Amino acid sequence: MKHRGLFPVVLSAGVAIALVVLSAGPVWAGGGAGKSIQVMNIYQSPGATLVASDAAKLARYYMFFFNRNRYYQISPDTYTAVRALNPDTLIFNYQQGPDTWLNQDGSNVLNVNNIVRYNNTYGHSMGNLNTDNPAFFLLNSSAQRIWTYGSSNRRLLDFGSADFQAYWLEATEADVVDQPWRPDGIFVDNCMPTWASYFCERPAIYPTDAQWTPAMISFHTALAAGLHARGIKLWTNTDHLGEVAGYNAWIAIDADPDHPDWLNSEGTFCHKWGTAACTWYDETKWKRQVDIMVNMVNCGAAMFSHVGMRWALTCWERMRCAATTYSTSPMTWTSTTSSIGTTNTIGSTWATPWGTTR
Repeated sequence: MKHRGLFPVVLSAGVAIALVVLSAGPVWAGGGAGKSIQVMNIYQSPGATLVASDAAKLARYYMFFFNRNRYYQISPDTYTAVRALNPDTLIFNYQQGPDTWLNQDGSNVLNVNNIVRYNNTYGHSMGNLNTDNPAFFLLNSSAQRIWTYGSSNRRLLDFGSADFQAYWLEATEADVVDQPWRPDGIFVDNCMPTWASYFCERPAIYPTDAQWTPAMISFHTALAAGLHARGIKLWTNTDHLGEVAGYNAWIAIDADPDHPDWLNSEGTFCHKWGTAACTWYDETKWKRQVDIMVNMVNCGAAMFSHVGMRWALTCWERMRCAATTYSTSPMTWTSTTSSIGTTNTIGSTWATPWGTTR
């Protein structure tokens, strides 16, 4: 199967447009070397349970990630069903990066998306996080453990620590790589190369980006080395590409011998963060997001945008979409994509990670 052009993906409660840029290597399923833009898909839980006919829809994509609890939703298993139709499709599992949940100990590892192990070791050789490895928890200036995303059930862990990096790898290998649901790769979330106030407080040991950025770069490269040694690809949600420091971090990660296979930008070209349904970046930030596709030589660039636009579209085939209403304008972005639309199933060019489509 071959796809060309840019393809959108719906995410969260708005619209997101996604594309994958393969910075180097062969064109997928088409032969011939060179750079290309391919389609990706994201379908996280919760959301409708997969059914047999969904295998053909997922097989259309160059790569996709979803939660590992979807492995058994299609018989004999989802991976086998998809690969029978397209053996070239790359399947990734979602896993959170430098944070863990406090309230998921005891859960079946099939049904979680982080390393858990707050008080339960799950057989980890280094023990649990809370009492056996308290040094892994990043502290604020008041020596308190830091929450992530304002949630009292999530704690930030020291992504710059070689010991924590080894802990994360052993946990992920046990929960994902050495399981029947072993994927082609792992999508690791929350790998921001510069600090973000929406994510966490400032850690005392990483008070500025001069300390944060090299620590996070080391997290990328350690995970890449460890997962590649097990034959697993790595796709990191790196983001912050529009800023100079973020852009430079992408270039540094790309230049490292132990680099991820793809770096992800979650707010590309336009975004819905703020008061407007959609805000376009200024030209300087926008150009960095374009330039990275050319200037990276080792990593692929995976990009999507969250926007607050809503529309009703009937879409029966790629490149054959009829718009019925638009409630937000301007729609400059639509002119840069090969197809725009939405449905309530994963069979469209969009899927939502949290189970809602717009």
